[in-house]
Amino acid sequence: MRLKNRVAIIEIYSHHVFVHTLAYCLRDAGFIVDIYVTKRIYKDLIPLLENLENINIFLPKENESEFRYLRRIKKDIEFKNEILFINTIQGYRVLYFYLTKFNLKTIAAAGRISEFFGSKYKLSGFKDLRSLLHHNFTKYCISKIIKRLEGIIVHTDQAKSLAKMHGYKNKIHKMPFSLNLGIDRKTKNNLVHFIVTGSINDTSRDYFGLLDAFEKVWRKGIIKNKLTILSGASGKGAYGKKIRNEMIKLKENGYPITFYDDYIPEKKYIESSQKADFLIAPIVFDYYGKGELTSVTVESIRMSTPAIYPAFYKPDKIFEKSSIYFDSYKHLTEILENLSSHQELVTKYKNLAKKSYKNLNVQNESKSIKLFLEEFNE
Repeated sequence: MRLKNRVAIIEIYSHHVFVHTLAYCLRDAGFIVDIYVTKRIYKDLIPLLENLENINIFLPKENESEFRYLRRIKKDIEFKNEILFINTIQGYRVLYFYLTKFNLKTIAAAGRISEFFGSKYKLSGFKDLRSLLHHNFTKYCISKIIKRLEGIIVHTDQAKSLAKMHGYKNKIHKMPFSLNLGIDRKTKNNLVHFIVTGSINDTSRDYFGLLDAFEKVWRKGIIKNKLTILSGASGKGAYGKKIRNEMIKLKENGYPITFYDDYIPEKKYIESSQKADFLIAPIVFDYYGKGELTSVTVESIRMSTPAIYPAFYKPDKIFEKSSIYFDSYKHLTEILENLSSHQELVTKYKNLAKKSYKNLNVQNESKSIKLFLEEFNE
């Protein structure tokens, strides 16, 4: 029996942090929340869910594929729930959601906004056949999926503008990917800890430019800059292996760099992330130039941490005062040196971040999403 004020969330890709954000805000807005995730995502999600009141979690059966899982839960969701939120439509899972049409009010998070709007069919400009096929089948499937949606959730003003510019007429709700956790940490004297998050691949990030900037600073004898690469993907793929070798060389030379080869559990990830004085996003324009959210922004909100971005990246106005922008990796080197020499600057930016993000909490965001959902009943 479909119940009013009972909603479902599906996540089979990877974004457990937004599952937490969405579930807690919906629960606080007065909904019973059913969460459908894979066992891999559950492992990262459960440390975040300290209170499971009015939250139910459903997992695949043993050896059940993601597609069979979707097909099985379809009837249950349609029978029990008033609204379905699809947390991520990305990667090859796009095909699964194209083949599985849910017959109830459905809202999707458009995290990769450039795949939802503005993407065109292309036959050239790809590094391999797999990339060509992925781009074009994603374009086809998402264009069909969008027509089934009652509305979308975006995470930036730029993403919202892009959707409207491409003629999206249904409802759009802007919501932060992560919630501020209210963590407060004192800066250690004579040490500035920089942390980089996100996968190690040449499609989305320039790790060579990043490592070169730090090496130039360290060679000058400025070793107050500690660098942690908070990604468990080092050593994967040709690019990952090259970056891993570079990081090993830096470590062997006695430079203060930390990196990981294996999966980083969520609890350890949070413990590491909250030690950052600054987050750095060595992101590239082609992947993050249209309003996509980078993991650095996610952690910046969660931990009240200032961030350093390339000049092309334009997060919302709320981030401007507590963010620093670099025009080149030579410029980034100068920024690192300046922060090392001026502890008062570090304190200033951390205080600005704490002030800027404190209102991105469950109480405020639950009110906002409740108003958004009430619009469907008008």
